[in-house]
Amino acid sequence: MMEIPREEVTTAPDEAQPHVPVKRNQHIDMKCSKGEDAVRKTQAAQRKISGVVKDCRGKMIAIVGDFNKGKTWLVDKLTYVPEKEGELGSRALPDGFQLSTPGLCAKRVHIHGTHLVFVDTYGKNQAIAMTDTTEFDMAFKEEEFQRSLLSELCPNVLFVIGKMSRTEQKTMQELCSYLHRMQMQRKIVPKLFVVHNWKDVSDKDLFDSAIEEVCSLLGVSDNVEGDVARVSRSPGTTFCFFEEKGDVSVEATQLSKLKKTYCQHVQDGNLQDAENLKSQMESCGVQIRSGKVTKSVGSYVHLQWENGKTETCNHESFLKLCRTEVILQTCKESSTYIRASRLVGDGDNHSVVPIIDGKFDGIDVRHFFLANDNEGCTFGQVYNALAFPVVRASLQEAATFTTTAGKSLGFLNYMAEIKAAVERVAPRYFKVDGSNDRPATNTFSLEIELEQSGGKPASHIADVTRSQDTDPEKKCSDFSIHDGECKQKLLEEEPEKFYDVVIRPYPIKDFRHMSCTGLQLRVSKEFVSDTADGNIFNLRLVAPPGKSVQFLPDRNMQQAEPSMAMGASLGKGDLGQLRFISIGGQSCQYRVYNTQASEHAQKKRVIVEVPGFKDLQGSCKFADDVKSGNKSKDVKFSHKGGGKIEIKTSSFTTHEFVAASNNWTDITHLEGEEPAKTESGNQFNIGFGIDKSKTRITQDQGVLIVDVTSMCDDDSDSDS
Repeated sequence: MMEIPREEVTTAPDEAQPHVPVKRNQHIDMKCSKGEDAVRKTQAAQRKISGVVKDCRGKMIAIVGDFNKGKTWLVDKLTYVPEKEGELGSRALPDGFQLSTPGLCAKRVHIHGTHLVFVDTYGKNQAIAMTDTTEFDMAFKEEEFQRSLLSELCPNVLFVIGKMSRTEQKTMQELCSYLHRMQMQRKIVPKLFVVHNWKDVSDKDLFDSAIEEVCSLLGVSDNVEGDVARVSRSPGTTFCFFEEKGDVSVEATQLSKLKKTYCQHVQDGNLQDAENLKSQMESCGVQIRSGKVTKSVGSYVHLQWENGKTETCNHESFLKLCRTEVILQTCKESSTYIRASRLVGDGDNHSVVPIIDGKFDGIDVRHFFLANDNEGCTFGQVYNALAFPVVRASLQEAATFTTTAGKSLGFLNYMAEIKAAVERVAPRYFKVDGSNDRPATNTFSLEIELEQSGGKPASHIADVTRSQDTDPEKKCSDFSIHDGECKQKLLEEEPEKFYDVVIRPYPIKDFRHMSCTGLQLRVSKEFVSDTADGNIFNLRLVAPPGKSVQFLPDRNMQQAEPSMAMGASLGKGDLGQLRFISIGGQSCQYRVYNTQASEHAQKKRVIVEVPGFKDLQGSCKFADDVKSGNKSKDVKFSHKGGGKIEIKTSSFTTHEFVAASNNWTDITHLEGEEPAKTESGNQFNIGFGIDKSKTRITQDQGVLIVDVTSMCDDDSDSDS
């Protein structure tokens, strides 16, 4: 166990970097285009939009979970800042069943030189009016858009749940799968933190029982002090039971070594060596029995001995046997989770806060536990007061930093990150002039202007509540003294009094209309840049000149982050792994594969089914032994940097699936393999420099296959 030091939670000034002021009514066009002038223009616009808020060195953490699971309440507890004596308390977030978090809300806390930036949204799985079926379906898509933004924004996820259900287990699995894809594509190390917020657990016995149930569900091993003696309670775990009969004629240290060596022999299959050690220990007064775990339910572990007899043991007794090495595991470790704990306090006056650490799908996962701390629940109040600093410290130590492009390592600018996330996500949900074709990622721009009615930056919530407190005994900072209607009114009118940054659809509460009515950006007094002219801005999604934008989500699109659906009716596997592009108004399925060409080179294959079209010029038949390096005016290879293939679909006849690709790995469904729409066709991102002497274009009976091989030294080359 490690001791958590007393944390210094402050509102210290940000480690600011230079900012450029945003002038009143000045439009900032974020559209990327070709040429150095466009690059300079984009960089200048980037600096201007970054100048709205202060830079900070920090970690962005998405808060996800179902409606009314306590997300906003948790953010409030984790960002609470004790003020100096005689001053007002920190901004209290209004949480409750009847209140909704407005849009995308960010709140910071400063710990040991690092800002934790929590990004919260309204809870998922809320009821939606079903008067119009189309509107009902589109409301789900609008939620997906928000979740896509959230997932693009934050490499760390804090998942808030109650008692763990099968749906939440599936959600955790999908979250890890999504974060694993993020890890592979964006070369970052995302983390998942799970908070079990048990609102109905108010005493220690119930709390301990609930933890044992989670441990049973996850198959947690017990990690004890000293030499790690882990015995998983997952079904099928085998172990040895060492029973001392009377006086043992060997010292404890030597006996411990003999036990572990015996178990290692059993695990490795060295049965003769194990039998010899068994005879030696029996002669010293130690009898050995073998058994296995059949199941673990709640606080009880069910065991079966080698003679077939069964026995039930409560967890505390089982854990004690493990700690004293009476029971040692003999099978290889199958559990990916271990029980750990954090020691809080000094000397004899300390307490233990339990956590569970592990990995799933290559992603680090850490579980925390909270109890009911309402009035009258003494155990929950005392325990949670110890647990909140542990959660904060873990996030500060283990979460991944966010680095904004162009900033020093670990420094981020929230508005620059928002801009980048919108530009990546928008093409999946918004279309130009009603076309169902997905536009290129640089089609849209994000414009920002100061709102004319923008007023003075908002400060503390007590500034608003002070005038409403007629009772001098009541504290102005105690926001709970006001009813829900008052809270909701203040939350809608001046949300920056609660959060550092709020981006919300306004006045229409729907992100689908951001291309016409736009979004409202409101920044708190503490976070707004010193050079910004005001603190209330308008954000608008803008199409190319002369074009209109409509909310038309990809028809065949899976959710970008199905794990955050939280009960949505569209699941991850609704369309399997099918992907389509539009060619001449017809949906054509495509697949992307990769394989290892040699020790130093890799290959990637793009297959597009193009039934009913003529063969491209320069293509060959699949069975033909055509030399690598063939070219076509309809397929362009970009050999520089990451490498790209652009298929010009101006002329395209149907083919059964090419069996030669069966031994390759199908990665079509992975994010990042989706083609981008260009003016002349579709562009596939390859991810490595292309060897121009090893390209092959094949088209036969309606199937187009483009093979490329990486350059061994990954040198850049010119376009062919």
